[in-house]
Amino acid sequence: MSRIQVLVVIGSLRAESSNRRVCQRFAETAPDNVAVTFAELHDIPLYHDDIYQVSPPGPVEELKARVTAADAVIFNTPEYNGGIAGVVKNAIDWLSRPAFAGVLVGKPAGVIAASPSRSLPERSAVQAFEALTICLADMIPGFVAVKLAPKALDSQTEEFEALTEAMAQYWASLVAVVDAKTLTDAKTLADAKTLAESQPGAE
Repeated sequence: MSRIQVLVVIGSLRAESSNRRVCQRFAETAPDNVAVTFAELHDIPLYHDDIYQVSPPGPVEELKARVTAADAVIFNTPEYNGGIAGVVKNAIDWLSRPAFAGVLVGKPAGVIAASPSRSLPERSAVQAFEALTICLADMIPGFVAVKLAPKALDSQTEEFEALTEAMAQYWASLVAVVDAKTLTDAKTLADAKTLAESQPGAE
């Protein structure tokens, strides 16, 4: 049985950020039937519709291809000044093109937000969730929001255990969404094949 391919888009550009470490921990908690890869946003330029209309930049096309190839995509975002990280929103804007027909349409997607502060980064998580919903992604219910991230990543703390459990539950939800989509896609394909075979002149 093939493994579910999950792409995690890291929303922090800093090499040693808490968000990057939370993404790595998320990958470590993946079920055995899931393979995780990471995508970086360093090379994604600011969205510019004039450029998009002529020829999307190479890094954007590469990211689109990786999202297309994945069974599900998780967007990680820090919370900056009470909102989604600019690089994450920028990436979603690129991926949303062409409007309502981009690679996110029908794609199982989810959100992980982390912050080193005492404030739960719910606002950035909600904003990312809403943006992906508008792009017609097939959203995994809820999101993972992590406060006091360094403490939550310390295996000697109760916060670590709570985070591990939250991630396990989110993985279960992700797998359920992907499995449901797989069944729906298979049924749609079977129905299309049946319809084609029923047409006059079909062999």
